[in-house]
Amino acid sequence: MSLTVPASDIVAPSDEDLSAARRSTLFGRLPEEAFRRLFEEQKVVVAGKDMRLMTWGERADTCYIVLRGLVKLVRTTAARRPPFWRSTGRDAR
Repeated sequence: MSLTVPASDIVAPSDEDLSAARRSTLFGRLPEEAFRRLFEEQKVVVAGKDMRLMTWGERADTCYIVLRGLVKLVRTTAARRPPFWRSTGRDAR
């Protein structure tokens, strides 16, 4: 299953997007020329809440870099049900 979004939600990276990527641990130490070449042809996908970016086990042809927001990773069971899991954080009961 490939990500399908309206063309209006796929845009060129803004200066703010590039600045966020540049400040990241992953890209912050790249030489300027390498950073520019890496991002010059890329697009930004504005993904809405609960939009599926990829499916477990599917061959990937895209790399996503989250500039803003959160990503929830969920793996379903063979029966296509969400797995049981619980929080073990400080406030877990």
